[in-house]
Parts: sequence; structure tokens; C-alpha cells
Amino acid sequence: MRKRLIDQVSRLALSIIFLLSAFVGSAQGDPVNGKSIFNANCAACHKLDKKSIGPALGGITEKRDTEWLKLWIKDNAALRASGDALAIQVFEENGGVAMTPFPGLSDQDIMDVLAYTENPPLPPGQTAETPDAPGAPVDPNNTPLLIGLEHYEPKQPIAFSHKLHAGDNKIDCNYCHYGARKSAVSNVPSANVCMNCHMNIQEGPTTGTEEIAKIYAAVGFDPAEMKYIEGYEQKPIKWVRIHDLPDLSYFNHSQHVTAGGVACQTCHGPVEEMEEVYQYSPLTMGWCVNC
Repeated sequence: MRKRLIDQVSRLALSIIFLLSAFVGSAQGDPVNGKSIFNANCAACHKLDKKSIGPALGGITEKRDTEWLKLWIKDNAALRASGDALAIQVFEENGGVAMTPFPGLSDQDIMDVLAYTENPPLPPGQTAETPDAPGAPVDPNNTPLLIGLEHYEPKQPIAFSHKLHAGDNKIDCNYCHYGARKSAVSNVPSANVCMNCHMNIQEGPTTGTEEIAKIYAAVGFDPAEMKYIEGYEQKPIKWVRIHDLPDLSYFNHSQHVTAGGVACQTCHGPVEEMEEVYQYSPLTMGWCVNC
């Protein structure tokens, strides 16, 4: 009698565990494929580790039921229209910004994405023993492979804060990167553009004064005398390129920015919040084609 009771309790416990796993549990999917889908469909608005346009998605399966997530991802507007309280709450918590529906994603596609949010695969050349290995992976010719490498954030020769300039001071991206409106290439601003302001603004918060002095050293400007040094041999500022495309690709900035009305943040992310700019989007063919 006692053995039979123990068996019944065991079966009941297993049944409860099975039912709970259907609603909570880990996402059963392929995180490698999930990363590809995430980069092509989600990365423009979401990050894993912090809020972007949308909320951070790392560990989302610990907060939301996977079946609910499938309905939300495929058609969140329909889910809200059905009166789903959680869907309405999430919509309102994110400022009433509607998420793009993805009815074309299969249940398995979504499970792969959720698996990626739980356990993102390590970048190429990086092992679990060296999770914080710096720099971009390289090809045999030692050329950085930047395509698909999100969060690539090389150290620049001058610590230029986009948050201070584009965010706090509201300087339009196109004031410095004026080529984006008019040509295929978005220019790296020359030091002369910097000097339009910094001929008079010689100090800045924290390390700003020291960094501004590097601009003066590049162009040969004497801040005490408020004039350029005669006969000075100017030194180019060697900025490190962050965004790059393979030679087989042709991207025209003016076609997107001027003709298409695409905001800089669509590809480059919220630069107005970045102290140092990093590669926000994967820039893969699939990611571009999705738009």
C-alpha cells in the first residue's frame, strides 16, 4: 500500500513538472539560427543586455510564457485587440510604440530566437575561458571582419562623446557627417568642422579639456593666443573605422537619408545616448533585405 502511494505521488510530481515546463522552462531551439533571425528582424530595436528602442530581451523567457511570446511576436496588435491584459501592459510600458508583427516566423523560428536570448553563442574566436577578449575577429590578412559583429567598439584617438554632442547639445548628425545627405559616403568630419565650435569652446566636462587639446595639436591652434600657428605641420587624426561593408556591396547614404527619409538611428542605433560609438546593427545582407 505504501509503495503504491509513493508511486502515485511520484507520477503526480512528474506530471506537475511536465506541465510547468510547458509554460516556463527553457526555450528549446537553436541559438545559432536564433542569432541570425534576431539580427535580421529584431536587432534594429532590441538588445540583449539593455533597453534600446524596445526593452532588453536577455532572459525574456524567465519573465514571459513562451506561448504568449509566440502570439506577441507574430501579431502583437491582434493580441492587444483580443483584450490580453499583459499585451496591453507591455505596449503601454514602452510608450505605446507598436512592435512590427512577424507573422512569417514559424514557431520553431521563434523558439530559436528565444534560445538565443537565453544563451547567445560566443563571437568567433572567443572561448568561454576568455569571454571578454577585446577587438574584432580577423581574417588571414589581418583585416577586421566587421559584418555581423555588433557592439564592436574600438578605442579612438580622441574620446569624442556622441551623447554630449548629439544628445545633450542636440547637434544634428548631418552637421558633422554632412556627406550622408549628399553623397554615397558619409564623411568622417575633418578637424576643421570640430574647430567651428572648439575655437571658442576650450573646456569640457571630465576629460573634455584634455581631449579638445588633441584637436588643437592636430590642426596647430594656440588657444592662449586664439589663433592658428603659422607654418604648423598639421597631423591627421587617425579615427578607427567602425562600420564597414564588403567590396561586393554598394550602399548609397544619400539614397537612404535624403530620398528614403531613413533616420540615422535606424542603422546606427541611438548614437545620441552613446559615449563611444559602437556597431549597433549587424549590417548583414539579410538584415538590409528585411528593410
